[in-house]
Amino acid sequence: MNYQDATTNANEKDVTVNTIFCGNYRQGISSKWQAGAQLTKGDYMAIEQNTKTVHIASPYDDTILILNKKLNNTYVTYGSKGATQNGNASRTR
Repeated sequence: MNYQDATTNANEKDVTVNTIFCGNYRQGISSKWQAGAQLTKGDYMAIEQNTKTVHIASPYDDTILILNKKLNNTYVTYGSKGATQNGNASRTR
């Protein structure tokens, strides 16, 4: 399904689609990420992966970290890849 059909279906169901392009802002526009958002009156943004990010501390950081650790404990893994993923998740607990 192309993005135009998907966003038309979303729009008919009153769903807003926000898009995030990983790369140059203008490249995201030219590759239609912005158009996908605009079709549902959503927002478009880009994350420039080659640009250093700035951390701004929030009073919610500690709470979010605690909730993230609790969420990590709810994952159910299976198979050989699941065991690997479970090991990776336990490092962040």
